[in-house]
Amino acid sequence: MPDELVFTKEDGSLFGSTGAREQDWAGDYVAPEPQSRYIMRLCDLEELHDLYRPRSKRGRRVRRKLPIARAYEETKKAAEEASGVWAAQRAYCEAKSTLEQAMKAGQDLRPRTMAGVGAKARAMLAYATTVGGNGFSWVSMVYGDALAADVVRLAPA
Repeated sequence: MPDELVFTKEDGSLFGSTGAREQDWAGDYVAPEPQSRYIMRLCDLEELHDLYRPRSKRGRRVRRKLPIARAYEETKKAAEEASGVWAAQRAYCEAKSTLEQAMKAGQDLRPRTMAGVGAKARAMLAYATTVGGNGFSWVSMVYGDALAADVVRLAPA
């Protein structure tokens, strides 16, 4: 990220609250709120370019930052295409969807043994790990009670 595109206090006084928190390729914020930087995006600069007269202070500042933002966006796009990150993201989402469908299909089946209950539990945990975070997902909330009922039903009294 070029330093010229980082939102400064002077930019704030000139343009108001323009800018977006810095994000990585997946859309996650790079840093927590107090340490995060605000970035002037190309679309914001293009809108500002149309708003201000060319010889005004604001217009000159926007004109100075616009080629930097265009070059950054072109470089970023080329780097993302070369890295294959979007293809990997699509493959990840497809695998996650397939795993979710398999897990949902397995939930309709009623296990007859503890091994079947274990298979259902492993499918739930495998899907929960794809969600990220702490490993818990809507799957455990929706199907957790049914799994517990199967364990109680099959466990020796």
